[in-house]
Amino acid sequence: MGNLVQAAESHYKSLMDKYALCLNACMGSDHPDLDKFLGSVEQYEHALAQFNVVQNIKAQMVSDPEVSESPVNEG
Repeated sequence: MGNLVQAAESHYKSLMDKYALCLNACMGSDHPDLDKFLGSVEQYEHALAQFNVVQNIKAQMVSDPEVSESPVNEG
């Protein structure tokens, strides 16, 4: 399960880097595009939220080793 969590972390970090690059490009552009900037903000926020979920799962695995052996409650 640890490799799965690491892969998910890497995936979401990669997305956050991608959208941060888009945000920087929008801010540095001579012809700013508000819609593109706002879209990048939303995409970054979504990737960050998903990354935080993975971090919570990782923290649960560390504090309770049995969690890594049982399915996550999607409640």
